[in-house]
Amino acid sequence: MARCTCVYADYDPVEFYHETERKARVTHKCHECLREIAAGEKYLDCVFKDGHDPFTKMKVCAVCGELIQEFFCEGYCFGLMREQLWEHVQDHQGVVSEKCITALSSAARQVVFNIIESVWKQMEEDDD
Repeated sequence: MARCTCVYADYDPVEFYHETERKARVTHKCHECLREIAAGEKYLDCVFKDGHDPFTKMKVCAVCGELIQEFFCEGYCFGLMREQLWEHVQDHQGVVSEKCITALSSAARQVVFNIIESVWKQMEEDDD
């Protein structure tokens, strides 16, 4: 459940969802940011079933998992979390509550700062 704001995503709800925090024994890839999850690093092991596919398994790095917990209230589209967060920040003219940012780890904070900068840059280009 989001703690500071709610990003509402347009998606089909899943029939089943379960996540487990794990510590990687081998290298994995985050399904959200495509970053390598190194052995020894924590990640979320997510299993879900929607109406179209059999059970699907995804791994989400700790930073993306933190962003999901902080910003998304009612789920999100797997693989599109950062895009949906970017759209949310854009809808709010590049403004993100200080309360949201200070609650994040430095790595997750940097992701949000990069999104804000990207939105501001696009706003400036649109004004030109």
